[in-house]
Amino acid sequence: MRSWWHVLATVLAAACAAGPPPAAAPQPASASPPPTTATPLPLPPSSAVIRIGPQRNRFIAHQRVEIHNDYAGMPPEQLLEFRSWFTATVAPAQDSAGRWATTFVIDSLVADSATALPPTFNLAAARGLAVRGWLTSTGELQDAVFSDSVTAQNLGRLLGWFRRFFPYVPADGFREGGEWTDSLTTSEPGLGATITRITAIHMRAAGWELRDSAPALRVEVTETYDFSGSGEGGGQPLELRGSGFRRGVEYVTAQGEYTGGVSHDTASLTITLPQQGITIPQRQVGTLTVTRLPL
Repeated sequence: MRSWWHVLATVLAAACAAGPPPAAAPQPASASPPPTTATPLPLPPSSAVIRIGPQRNRFIAHQRVEIHNDYAGMPPEQLLEFRSWFTATVAPAQDSAGRWATTFVIDSLVADSATALPPTFNLAAARGLAVRGWLTSTGELQDAVFSDSVTAQNLGRLLGWFRRFFPYVPADGFREGGEWTDSLTTSEPGLGATITRITAIHMRAAGWELRDSAPALRVEVTETYDFSGSGEGGGQPLELRGSGFRRGVEYVTAQGEYTGGVSHDTASLTITLPQQGITIPQRQVGTLTVTRLPL
Protein backbone atom coordinates (compact mmCIF):
# COMPACT_ATOMS: atom_id res chain seq x y z
CA MET A 1 0.00 0.00 0.00
CA ARG A 2 1.84 3.05 -1.23
CA SER A 3 1.29 6.72 -0.47
CA TRP A 4 -0.25 8.85 -3.23
CA TRP A 5 -0.70 12.39 -1.91
CA HIS A 6 2.11 14.06 -3.84
CA VAL A 7 0.19 13.30 -7.04
CA LEU A 8 -2.69 15.37 -5.67
CA ALA A 9 -0.61 18.51 -5.92
CA THR A 10 -1.88 18.77 -9.49
CA VAL A 11 -5.41 18.96 -8.12
CA LEU A 12 -4.44 21.99 -6.08
CA ALA A 13 -2.93 23.72 -9.09
CA ALA A 14 -6.15 23.15 -11.00
CA ALA A 15 -8.17 24.46 -8.08
CA CYS A 16 -6.27 27.76 -8.18
CA ALA A 17 -7.85 28.55 -11.54
CA ALA A 18 -11.29 27.10 -10.79
CA GLY A 19 -14.37 28.76 -9.41
CA PRO A 20 -16.30 27.74 -6.27
CA PRO A 21 -16.43 23.95 -5.73
CA PRO A 22 -19.71 22.07 -6.31
CA ALA A 23 -21.75 20.96 -3.34
CA ALA A 24 -20.24 17.91 -1.67
CA ALA A 25 -21.86 14.60 -2.46
CA PRO A 26 -23.36 12.66 0.47
CA GLN A 27 -21.08 9.97 1.81
CA PRO A 28 -22.29 6.38 1.70
CA ALA A 29 -22.23 4.70 5.06
CA SER A 30 -19.23 2.47 5.53
CA ALA A 31 -20.09 -1.15 6.06
CA SER A 32 -19.08 -2.63 9.40
CA PRO A 33 -17.97 -6.25 9.61
CA PRO A 34 -20.61 -8.36 11.42
CA PRO A 35 -19.66 -9.79 14.80
CA THR A 36 -18.20 -13.26 14.63
CA THR A 37 -17.85 -16.10 17.09
CA ALA A 38 -15.73 -18.28 14.81
CA THR A 39 -12.87 -20.19 16.39
CA PRO A 40 -9.58 -18.48 15.50
CA LEU A 41 -7.45 -20.40 13.02
CA PRO A 42 -4.03 -21.66 14.17
CA LEU A 43 -1.08 -19.47 13.28
CA PRO A 44 1.07 -20.63 10.35
CA PRO A 45 4.60 -21.88 11.08
CA SER A 46 7.36 -19.26 11.18
CA SER A 47 8.96 -20.91 8.15
CA ALA A 48 5.93 -20.16 5.93
CA VAL A 49 6.76 -18.01 2.87
CA ILE A 50 4.05 -15.54 1.88
CA ARG A 51 3.48 -14.04 -1.56
CA ILE A 52 0.56 -12.10 -3.02
CA GLY A 53 -1.77 -14.54 -4.81
CA PRO A 54 -5.28 -14.95 -6.26
CA GLN A 55 -8.00 -13.28 -4.20
CA ARG A 56 -11.21 -11.27 -4.34
CA ASN A 57 -11.84 -8.69 -1.64
CA ARG A 58 -13.80 -5.50 -1.08
CA PHE A 59 -12.09 -2.51 0.53
CA ILE A 60 -12.60 1.01 1.75
CA ALA A 61 -9.60 3.33 1.47
CA HIS A 62 -9.65 6.54 3.51
CA GLN A 63 -7.09 9.16 2.56
CA ARG A 64 -6.58 12.36 4.55
CA VAL A 65 -3.97 14.94 3.52
CA GLU A 66 -3.21 18.25 5.23
CA ILE A 67 -1.52 20.71 2.85
CA HIS A 68 0.49 23.65 4.18
CA ASN A 69 1.26 26.30 1.53
CA ASP A 70 3.92 28.98 1.81
CA TYR A 71 2.59 31.22 -0.95
CA ALA A 72 0.45 34.35 -0.65
CA GLY A 73 -1.81 33.40 -3.57
CA MET A 74 -3.08 30.23 -1.90
CA PRO A 75 -4.73 29.41 1.44
CA PRO A 76 -2.09 28.69 4.10
CA GLU A 77 -3.78 25.38 4.91
CA GLN A 78 -5.94 23.05 2.84
CA LEU A 79 -7.48 19.65 3.42
CA LEU A 80 -7.98 16.81 0.95
CA GLU A 81 -10.00 13.90 2.30
CA PHE A 82 -11.40 11.06 0.21
CA ARG A 83 -13.05 7.70 0.74
CA SER A 84 -13.02 5.04 -1.97
CA TRP A 85 -15.08 1.84 -1.97
CA PHE A 86 -13.90 -0.79 -4.45
CA THR A 87 -13.43 -4.50 -5.15
CA ALA A 88 -10.03 -5.96 -6.02
CA THR A 89 -9.83 -9.29 -7.86
CA VAL A 90 -6.58 -11.14 -8.57
CA ALA A 91 -7.54 -14.01 -10.89
CA PRO A 92 -5.65 -17.33 -11.12
CA ALA A 93 -4.88 -16.60 -14.80
CA GLN A 94 -1.25 -15.63 -15.52
CA ASP A 95 0.51 -14.30 -18.59
CA SER A 96 3.83 -15.50 -20.02
CA ALA A 97 5.72 -13.28 -17.54
CA GLY A 98 3.98 -14.88 -14.55
CA ARG A 99 1.82 -11.83 -13.80
CA TRP A 100 -1.69 -12.27 -12.37
CA ALA A 101 -4.72 -10.85 -14.22
CA THR A 102 -6.07 -8.18 -11.85
CA THR A 103 -9.18 -5.96 -11.83
CA PHE A 104 -10.30 -3.11 -9.57
CA VAL A 105 -13.95 -1.99 -9.75
CA ILE A 106 -14.92 1.24 -8.00
CA ASP A 107 -18.19 1.34 -6.09
CA SER A 108 -17.90 5.01 -5.19
CA LEU A 109 -15.39 7.81 -4.71
CA VAL A 110 -16.42 10.51 -2.25
CA ALA A 111 -14.73 13.68 -1.01
CA ASP A 112 -15.42 14.80 2.54
CA SER A 113 -17.34 18.03 2.97
CA ALA A 114 -14.24 20.08 3.86
CA THR A 115 -12.52 19.21 0.56
CA ALA A 116 -12.85 21.76 -2.27
CA LEU A 117 -12.43 20.33 -5.77
CA PRO A 118 -12.49 22.01 -9.19
CA PRO A 119 -15.90 21.77 -10.93
CA THR A 120 -14.38 19.50 -13.59
CA PHE A 121 -13.93 16.72 -11.03
CA ASN A 122 -17.14 14.67 -11.16
CA LEU A 123 -16.58 12.01 -8.52
CA ALA A 124 -19.97 10.40 -9.16
CA ALA A 125 -18.71 9.35 -12.60
CA ALA A 126 -16.23 6.99 -10.93
CA ARG A 127 -19.00 4.59 -9.92
CA GLY A 128 -18.56 1.32 -11.83
CA LEU A 129 -15.21 2.36 -13.32
CA ALA A 130 -12.92 -0.65 -13.79
CA VAL A 131 -9.14 -0.73 -13.85
CA ARG A 132 -7.62 -3.86 -15.41
CA GLY A 133 -3.96 -4.84 -15.49
CA TRP A 134 -1.38 -7.44 -14.52
CA LEU A 135 -0.03 -7.84 -10.99
CA THR A 136 3.69 -8.63 -10.76
CA SER A 137 5.34 -10.84 -8.15
CA THR A 138 6.49 -7.66 -6.37
CA GLY A 139 2.92 -6.33 -6.01
CA GLU A 140 2.91 -3.72 -8.79
CA LEU A 141 -0.03 -3.36 -11.20
CA GLN A 142 1.33 -3.00 -14.74
CA ASP A 143 -0.28 -2.17 -18.10
CA ALA A 144 -3.32 -0.68 -16.37
CA VAL A 145 -6.32 0.10 -18.62
CA PHE A 146 -9.48 1.97 -17.55
CA SER A 147 -12.91 0.90 -18.76
CA ASP A 148 -13.90 4.54 -19.45
CA SER A 149 -11.09 6.67 -20.86
CA VAL A 150 -13.02 9.95 -20.46
CA THR A 151 -13.72 9.41 -16.76
CA ALA A 152 -10.18 8.17 -16.26
CA GLN A 153 -8.81 11.33 -17.89
CA ASN A 154 -10.89 13.55 -15.59
CA LEU A 155 -10.13 11.61 -12.41
CA GLY A 156 -6.82 9.97 -13.28
CA ARG A 157 -4.89 12.05 -10.75
CA LEU A 158 -7.01 10.49 -7.99
CA LEU A 159 -6.83 6.92 -9.32
CA GLY A 160 -3.15 6.36 -10.09
CA TRP A 161 -2.59 4.81 -6.65
CA PHE A 162 -4.05 1.48 -7.88
CA ARG A 163 -0.67 0.76 -9.42
CA ARG A 164 0.85 0.37 -5.95
CA PHE A 165 -2.18 -0.72 -3.92
CA PHE A 166 -0.78 -4.11 -2.88
CA PRO A 167 2.26 -4.31 -0.58
CA TYR A 168 5.71 -4.47 -2.10
CA VAL A 169 6.86 -8.10 -1.99
CA PRO A 170 10.58 -9.06 -1.97
CA ALA A 171 11.78 -11.61 -4.52
CA ASP A 172 11.87 -14.35 -1.87
CA GLY A 173 8.47 -13.46 -0.39
CA PHE A 174 7.56 -12.59 3.21
CA ARG A 175 8.77 -14.76 6.08
CA GLU A 176 8.09 -14.19 9.78
CA GLY A 177 11.04 -12.45 11.44
CA GLY A 178 12.64 -11.51 8.12
CA GLU A 179 13.87 -8.03 7.20
CA TRP A 180 14.54 -6.59 3.75
CA THR A 181 16.03 -3.40 2.35
CA ASP A 182 15.57 -2.46 -1.28
CA SER A 183 15.51 0.50 -3.66
CA LEU A 184 12.79 1.16 -6.21
CA THR A 185 12.40 3.53 -9.13
CA THR A 186 8.83 3.91 -10.35
CA SER A 187 7.02 6.09 -12.86
CA GLU A 188 3.50 7.02 -11.86
CA PRO A 189 1.47 8.52 -14.73
CA GLY A 190 -1.66 10.42 -13.81
CA LEU A 191 -3.19 11.22 -17.22
CA GLY A 192 -1.80 14.73 -17.30
CA ALA A 193 1.12 14.39 -14.92
CA THR A 194 3.97 11.91 -14.70
CA ILE A 195 6.02 11.54 -11.53
CA THR A 196 9.26 9.58 -11.18
CA ARG A 197 9.84 8.35 -7.65
CA ILE A 198 13.09 6.90 -6.24
CA THR A 199 12.46 5.02 -2.99
CA ALA A 200 14.64 3.38 -0.35
CA ILE A 201 12.41 0.87 1.43
CA HIS A 202 12.92 -1.22 4.57
CA MET A 203 10.49 -3.96 5.64
CA ARG A 204 10.20 -6.19 8.68
CA ALA A 205 7.81 -9.12 9.05
CA ALA A 206 7.07 -8.58 12.74
CA GLY A 207 4.89 -11.66 13.30
CA TRP A 208 1.43 -13.17 12.95
CA GLU A 209 -1.66 -11.45 14.35
CA LEU A 210 -5.34 -12.40 14.35
CA ARG A 211 -7.46 -10.12 12.19
CA ASP A 212 -11.16 -11.02 11.86
CA SER A 213 -10.34 -14.35 13.55
CA ALA A 214 -7.81 -15.22 10.82
CA PRO A 215 -4.01 -15.00 11.05
CA ALA A 216 -2.27 -12.29 9.03
CA LEU A 217 1.41 -11.44 8.86
CA ARG A 218 2.15 -7.94 10.14
CA VAL A 219 4.65 -6.23 7.83
CA GLU A 220 6.19 -2.98 9.07
CA VAL A 221 7.44 -0.63 6.34
CA THR A 222 9.53 2.53 6.33
CA GLU A 223 10.40 4.50 3.20
CA THR A 224 12.39 7.57 2.26
CA TYR A 225 11.87 8.89 -1.24
CA ASP A 226 12.57 11.64 -3.75
CA PHE A 227 10.25 12.50 -6.63
CA SER A 228 10.06 14.85 -9.58
CA GLY A 229 7.77 15.28 -12.54
CA SER A 230 5.82 17.55 -14.82
CA GLY A 231 2.30 17.80 -16.13
CA GLU A 232 -0.64 20.13 -16.51
CA GLY A 233 -3.07 21.66 -14.05
CA GLY A 234 -5.72 24.30 -14.55
CA GLY A 235 -4.78 24.61 -18.23
CA GLN A 236 -1.15 25.44 -17.57
CA PRO A 237 2.08 23.43 -17.33
CA LEU A 238 3.52 22.67 -13.93
CA GLU A 239 6.58 20.99 -12.43
CA LEU A 240 6.86 19.04 -9.17
CA ARG A 241 9.89 18.17 -7.07
CA GLY A 242 10.28 16.99 -3.50
CA SER A 243 11.08 14.31 -0.94
CA GLY A 244 9.33 12.51 1.88
CA PHE A 245 9.15 9.81 4.51
CA ARG A 246 6.52 7.12 5.03
CA ARG A 247 5.92 4.68 7.86
CA GLY A 248 3.24 2.02 7.66
CA VAL A 249 1.90 -1.37 8.69
CA GLU A 250 0.36 -3.86 6.23
CA TYR A 251 -1.23 -7.27 6.68
CA VAL A 252 -1.10 -10.33 4.40
CA THR A 253 -2.68 -13.74 5.09
CA ALA A 254 -0.93 -17.09 4.72
CA GLN A 255 -2.86 -17.52 1.44
CA GLY A 256 -1.40 -14.28 0.07
CA GLU A 257 -4.51 -12.12 0.52
CA TYR A 258 -4.04 -8.46 1.40
CA THR A 259 -6.28 -7.43 4.31
CA GLY A 260 -5.40 -3.73 4.64
CA GLY A 261 -3.19 -1.49 6.72
CA VAL A 262 -2.39 2.08 7.64
CA SER A 263 0.45 4.45 6.75
CA HIS A 264 1.57 7.96 7.64
CA ASP A 265 3.44 10.14 5.19
CA THR A 266 5.17 13.53 5.33
CA ALA A 267 6.39 15.16 2.11
CA SER A 268 7.99 18.50 1.28
CA LEU A 269 7.63 19.63 -2.32
CA THR A 270 7.80 22.58 -4.65
CA ILE A 271 5.20 23.28 -7.35
CA THR A 272 6.48 25.49 -10.17
CA LEU A 273 4.25 27.19 -12.76
CA PRO A 274 6.82 28.19 -15.42
CA GLN A 275 4.54 30.39 -17.55
CA GLN A 276 3.64 32.54 -14.56
CA GLY A 277 7.05 32.44 -12.89
CA ILE A 278 5.41 31.15 -9.69
CA THR A 279 7.00 28.75 -7.22
CA ILE A 280 4.85 27.31 -4.43
CA PRO A 281 6.62 25.60 -1.50
CA GLN A 282 4.36 23.08 0.15
CA ARG A 283 4.33 20.50 2.92
CA GLN A 284 1.88 17.60 2.99
CA VAL A 285 1.04 15.40 5.98
CA GLY A 286 -1.15 12.44 5.15
CA THR A 287 -2.73 9.28 6.50
CA LEU A 288 -3.97 6.38 4.40
CA THR A 289 -6.12 3.64 5.95
CA VAL A 290 -7.23 0.59 3.95
CA THR A 291 -9.82 -1.74 5.50
CA ARG A 292 -11.12 -5.02 4.08
CA LEU A 293 -14.91 -5.27 4.08
CA PRO A 294 -17.27 -8.26 3.79
CA LEU A 295 -18.13 -9.12 0.19
